[in-house]
Amino acid sequence: MKPAWSSTNFWIAAIFGVACAAVGVVFALALGRSMDAAIEGNVNRLFIAVGVALATIVVGYVADILCNIFALKYAKAAMERSKSSLYSSTLKGFESNVEDNIAMYTTNTDIVYGGFYLTKLMMVYLIAQFAFSVFGVIYLDWRLFLVSFTASLLPIIAPLIFQKRLTQQLEAYSQKSKEYIDNVTDTMNGRFEIKSFFAQSFFQKRHDKLNKETEKARAAHTFTSTLLGTTSGTFGSLTFIFILAMGGYFVVQGHITAGALIAVVQLLNGMVGPIAGVAAAMGEMVAAKKIAGQYFVEHQERGGIDAPPFANCISIKNVTFTYPMAEKPAIQDLSIEFKKGRSYAIVGESGCGKSTLVKIAAGILPYDSGNVMYDNIEVKDANPDLYGMKVRYINQDAYLFNLGVKDNTELGHSTGNYAGLLENLGLAEVLNRNDIEDNESSEHLSAGQKQRIVLARALNRLPHVLILDEPTANMDTDTAINIVKYLMTYNDLTLIVITHADNKNLLELFDEVINM
Repeated sequence: MKPAWSSTNFWIAAIFGVACAAVGVVFALALGRSMDAAIEGNVNRLFIAVGVALATIVVGYVADILCNIFALKYAKAAMERSKSSLYSSTLKGFESNVEDNIAMYTTNTDIVYGGFYLTKLMMVYLIAQFAFSVFGVIYLDWRLFLVSFTASLLPIIAPLIFQKRLTQQLEAYSQKSKEYIDNVTDTMNGRFEIKSFFAQSFFQKRHDKLNKETEKARAAHTFTSTLLGTTSGTFGSLTFIFILAMGGYFVVQGHITAGALIAVVQLLNGMVGPIAGVAAAMGEMVAAKKIAGQYFVEHQERGGIDAPPFANCISIKNVTFTYPMAEKPAIQDLSIEFKKGRSYAIVGESGCGKSTLVKIAAGILPYDSGNVMYDNIEVKDANPDLYGMKVRYINQDAYLFNLGVKDNTELGHSTGNYAGLLENLGLAEVLNRNDIEDNESSEHLSAGQKQRIVLARALNRLPHVLILDEPTANMDTDTAINIVKYLMTYNDLTLIVITHADNKNLLELFDEVINM
C-alpha cells in the first residue's frame, strides 16, 4: 500500500485544508473586532472588520472547494490502485490464496474510500484547525485558553466510550454483507436449477435470513455512529456553556472585551470539534485500515522448473491419489504413458478415476505417491503456471465470459488464427454473422457452439499437450468426429480425451483407447 504522502494530490489537498483552518481563525478575529468596533461606535473600524470577515468567507469557500477537489482525486486514485491490486492478486497464478470476496469490490470500497483514504485528509484538516484555534485563543487571552482547553477535553470522552464497539460493528457489517452478496451471486448463477426443482421457498427463506442479519448489522453500526455524534454534540454544548460562563465573568471583570469573547466562542469550534473529530476519525481508520490492507496482497510466485517443449512422453508410474476425507484412493498404483504426437481416449464408468488421472497428468492434483514425469522432469518440480501453458487441461464446465466470441476465444492473446480455428471447429456460421465483427456477446450460442469456442481458446495458445474432459458432450456424432479429426492434425498436438461416448466410429479415431 503506497503511503499517502507519496501522492501529490494528497499534499495539495492538505495545503488547501490547512489554508481553510487558518482562514477560520482570521474570520473569528474579524468577528471579535467588528463587535468591539460596534460597541465603541467606531464605524470605520466596523466596516473594515466586516470587510475582512466577508473576504475570509470568500477565500475559505474557494479553498474548501479546491481542498475537496484534490482530496477526491487522491481518494479516487488510491481506490483505483486498491481494487486493481486486489483483482491482479486474485488472478495471479494457481498458487494465489486471495479470498474470492465480491464484497471487496462493493460494500468494502465505501468503507475504505471514506473511512480510510478521505479520513486521512480529514485528520490533517482537524489537526491544523485545532492548532490555529489554539494560537488564536492564546493571542486573545492566555487565561481563556486554559479554560477553553480544559473544557474542550470533555467531548473526547464519547469516542473513547464507543470506539471499540464501533470497530467491532463495522467488521461485523462487512462480514454479513459479504455473506449476503455471496448468497445472492450464488443463487443468481443457479436460478435455473432453483426454478427447475421448485426450490424458491428454500432459497427465499435463506435470502431473507441473511438479508435480515445484514441490515441488522448495518443498523447497529449506524446507530452507534449516530449515538457517538449525538453524545459528542451534547458534551460540546456543555463545553460552550462553560466557556460562555467563564468568558462572561472575564468580561464583567474587565479582563477581556466582549468582542474577544465572541472570537473565543467562534474559535472554540476549532478546538472542541477537532478533538472529538480526531478521536472519532481514529476509530474509523482503525476499523477501515484492516480492510484497506486486504487490497494489497503480495503475490508469492511459486518457483519450479520451466518445462521445455514436449519431446517424448508424460510417464505416470505407480501413482496413488486419495481425495481428502475419502475412505479409499481414487486411483492406486496406476502406471501409464502418453507419448508425443499420439491421441488417447479414456473411457470408463463414472467415478472410476478418469478425471483424477488427467488432472494429475496436467499437474493440477498433487499425487500421494509414485512419479509423474514430463519427459525428464518430475511434474511436482515444474512451475505450475508455466507447465499449464504447455499441458493444457480443459474441463467440461469451462467458463465462457460475458464477452464477444472473438474476445472469448483469444482472451487478449491474438495469434491471427482466430477465424481459421472457428471455421475448422465447425463454427463457420458464427464467422458469417454480420454483427460478429462488433464482438457481439456469446450469449446467443448453443451449448455445443460454446464448447467449440472453449476448444478454440485452448488451441489459440498453442499447447503441446491438450487434455479434454468430455469436449463433445453437447455435439452430435458427426460434428464430434469431425472435431476430433481436426484436433488430431493440429500442430503436432498430443491429445488426451475423456469421453463417455461408446460410438465405435469415434473411438476408432484414437491411437489408443484406455479403459479405466
